[in-house]
Amino acid sequence: MGKVKVIIFVTFGLVFMALIGLEIYWRILGSGLSVLPIIYWMILAIWVIVAINKKLRSDNSFFWAFGFFVISAVFGIFGARFVSEIIMKISFIGWVIGIVQALMEYKKDQKSE
Repeated sequence: MGKVKVIIFVTFGLVFMALIGLEIYWRILGSGLSVLPIIYWMILAIWVIVAINKKLRSDNSFFWAFGFFVISAVFGIFGARFVSEIIMKISFIGWVIGIVQALMEYKKDQKSE
């Protein structure tokens, strides 16, 4: 089972890097094409898989989401709006996952009582 996880992880990582490379290439060419929505969906999948496999609690997701939010704010202050917007969207993904995890934890605590 370990080899299968490594192969999936490596394949997912290579596809992710290829999409980022395509996005950079299309930005340099000035093309109107974008793969950012696919990248955001991949980030969502990665975040959910890590949260499930590592059995992370909602406070971990909130911590990372807030960290991305602060980094985004810093980039926004220094004028890198495009980078700031991307990081802010990743932060939003983290907030949504954190809220869903918190609701699931609350439901689990209610069942145990």
